[in-house]
This record gives sequence, C-alpha cells and structure tokens, in this order.
Amino acid sequence: MQLKKLRIWKRYYEGSEKMAVNENTTLSDILKIEGAEKMLSKYQLPCLHCPMAKAEMDDLKIGEVCKMYGIDGKSLLEDINRIV
Repeated sequence: MQLKKLRIWKRYYEGSEKMAVNENTTLSDILKIEGAEKMLSKYQLPCLHCPMAKAEMDDLKIGEVCKMYGIDGKSLLEDINRIV
C-alpha cells in the first residue's frame, strides 16, 4: 500500500486505513469522522456552535482550540483516536 500525504496523518492497521488525529489536525478534518462531533460535545468544545468558527474550521487546529478553552487536549485526542 502506498501512503498518501493528506492533511490528516494516516497509518495502516491490519491492511485497513486508519486516521491518526493529533494536535495539528484541523477541526474540519476531525468533524469528518463519524462520532467525532458527539465526542467534541462531551468535552464542551464551544466551536461546534460558534458562527465565527464555522468560517474558520479549515484553519482551526484542535490543539490550539484546546489551549484557548482550557480543554484537556491529550484526553480528547485519545478519545477521538479510539473512535477512528
């Protein structure tokens, strides 16, 4: 299998493609993951309902958002990577 460069780093597990979300992954890429919006809501991420954030989703990195709002980014990333 050939790896492709994408905005989200990808890894391969037992021959199937699996995304690895990290602090540099954009919010728009994370929201493409099934179940991610529910997980982000669990951490009370305000960007999901903010009209200004919707225009900036392609530029907002999850690590920066977590720092801005005092969210435990490490736990959030672990939870998101569990559902990928």
